Amino acid sequence: MKKSFYILLVLFFTLLGTGFFLYNSQTTDRVLAQYAEKIKSQLDKDYAEVIQELSDPDFVLDSYSPEPKKSKRQERLYPKAYTILAYEHDSLAHWYNNKLFLTEELAKSVQDTAEGGFFFKTSNAYTYIVKKNFPEVNGHTRYGIGLIPIKYDYQLAKLSGSNTFNADKTIPISIGITNERGPHVLAGPAGGNVFLSANASFKDTPTQKKIILIFGLAFLVFLFLSNQIANILSRKSAHGTFFLVGMLTLVSLVIRFIDPANKLGGLGAIAEALKIQVLGASLFEVFFYAISFVWLMVYLNKAYVFKEDIYLSKWKNFAVSIALNSSLMTGI
Repeated sequence: MKKSFYILLVLFFTLLGTGFFLYNSQTTDRVLAQYAEKIKSQLDKDYAEVIQELSDPDFVLDSYSPEPKKSKRQERLYPKAYTILAYEHDSLAHWYNNKLFLTEELAKSVQDTAEGGFFFKTSNAYTYIVKKNFPEVNGHTRYGIGLIPIKYDYQLAKLSGSNTFNADKTIPISIGITNERGPHVLAGPAGGNVFLSANASFKDTPTQKKIILIFGLAFLVFLFLSNQIANILSRKSAHGTFFLVGMLTLVSLVIRFIDPANKLGGLGAIAEALKIQVLGASLFEVFFYAISFVWLMVYLNKAYVFKEDIYLSKWKNFAVSIALNSSLMTGI
């Protein structure tokens, strides 16, 4: 056996073990706990920045000036994910970006709430709202509002792909935010709680991608190992060919039975394309069959065409010729 054979063998079992470990550790509770921590960390960071802006003595001057002008605050806050608004009574006096907004009805409901922080569903996002009151002027109440996005929730179908979490766009959008109590709490930095939820069939997309990549690499290593074994067996007999054909047949049956294409749900347009049915088989299966034919054709050429078949009986030579010519006739 070549040294490369043992290296491939160790690599195969390492990849296989890693893949099964990730697959078995992908529990919904563990994944939601990890995402809740990540979302909370981003929320705390954004909250600290919003409070710093609203507590700045110059905020009132910048926001309620009779002739507001573009300030360094405007330039600093415009690219932020959160939105800071300044209200006088129930009218919007100034805004620092337009990524999030409150309808007139929602603004009136927020006006009556106490100073502090709370979770609130706006028309385009699940948000954490920070409210800070300022001194009244001419009997008019003044207050600043910070809208911190947790998860966007656009209603238009063409924008549904943008319904991501602010903390990390790779967090599956199938994870929901609810007021119903559950184990995965998202605590507001200044009060209020919401909870993360997922349905029974939930799969963590980033982990799925890693699992598929690892098992895919393990499968490629397995094919290389099979090819080496077939080469070794072919040195003295035709057993290598029968081994390779049998292995490819077995793998084809396994793929036909489990149909890996159906395991790729939620992984983008390419994954969806691989599910397309062609002559009763998924595009994923068709690709595998095509690669198998090419591989078998190259192997048969190398093993039998370019060297004398001194050890093959007449009927074995005939069978090999039929197999090789059948591969060639497919046009592959």
